[in-house]
Amino acid sequence: MVNPNKNLKIAVISFDWRNIFENNFEELVRKLKRDRLNPDLNEFFFISWSSKKYHKKFRNFETVHLKAPLGRRILCDFLSDFMVPIILARHNFRPDIILVYDFPLIFSAVFAKILWRSKTVLFLGNLPTGLAKTRKFAGLRNIYQKWAELAGKYFVDIFLAISQATKDYLNALKIKEEKIRMITPDILERDREHILKSIKGIIRQKYNIAAEHKILLSVGRLELEKGFEELIDVFKSLGRDDLVLIIVGEGSQRQKLAEEIINKGLKGNVILAGGQDREEIWNFYQDADLFILLSRSEGLGLTFWEAMYMKVPVIGTDIDGIRETIGTDGERGFYWKNDLSDLKDKLEILLNHSNSEREIMVGRAMAYVQKKMDSKEDINSLLI
Repeated sequence: MVNPNKNLKIAVISFDWRNIFENNFEELVRKLKRDRLNPDLNEFFFISWSSKKYHKKFRNFETVHLKAPLGRRILCDFLSDFMVPIILARHNFRPDIILVYDFPLIFSAVFAKILWRSKTVLFLGNLPTGLAKTRKFAGLRNIYQKWAELAGKYFVDIFLAISQATKDYLNALKIKEEKIRMITPDILERDREHILKSIKGIIRQKYNIAAEHKILLSVGRLELEKGFEELIDVFKSLGRDDLVLIIVGEGSQRQKLAEEIINKGLKGNVILAGGQDREEIWNFYQDADLFILLSRSEGLGLTFWEAMYMKVPVIGTDIDGIRETIGTDGERGFYWKNDLSDLKDKLEILLNHSNSEREIMVGRAMAYVQKKMDSKEDINSLLI
């Protein structure tokens, strides 16, 4: 086992469409902390496809950002295979680890693996084929993903799974058990200061929400897999004027969702809050009476954990990842079962702050998240 106090040289091959290395460097560091990659100890070299090209170095972080040709993902994957070893050699970075988050990027680590005997690590934070089915050209994306999985798995030394659902996904690919490590994302340590500073009432005041109105909160990328269009339909069907739905996030579906809100006459009752800094997101949880997310694919559903830690009751879809978090229906939250009458009954329980069933459920949920956060495993202790 590697000395957990020994720093590692980690090359990260990824996509940075929002250019957070330049625009929000602290968000990048928090993401590394969330994924337990020890940004305070290890040395990082990022090779990222983005909207602009540059090279920068700051403290123990260095990056080469590459401008993506026409924004084509598959072309970026292919070019990475040849450019990654050239860039690493040019900047004299000899990685202990090549870390990727996507199967198609595994091949970019092959030459580095040969040249410097680096270990290839795949961090699996989602269920790739399920995700591919929710995107444009779903059939082609699924074929491409399956090919990358079947061919790429042989070049990976260690797979990091964030949940039982992602581990099961790897098991289905017949990955050897000894190659799989479980690593629990840390949603608290990275944001502990922001959590302590969060204040109840700020969001109600910001959006002028009356005290007698209940706030339903949903947080996630505005992409098809998050099911926000269905959520807006469900919210409309509830027919309640005393509820406000706040959706926090940015993505390609924003304009379409904005139009849906207007077309359904929900302007004022459904708020698209846009993307929020980590320091602000906890204020939303402070004011939320309920968290609801109707995802079609989730590797784990970390926003559920955030809500549960803040003692906000949760409702989600009964799918892998979320199922692991909620447990049985009513254990640590409720499921949306495509039954409006069932949902109305559950809202009666969850929106009543004096309901004992609600308080017991919320207590179990918070205890579950706290126990998960007790994990001390990180990239240094897991690497063999």
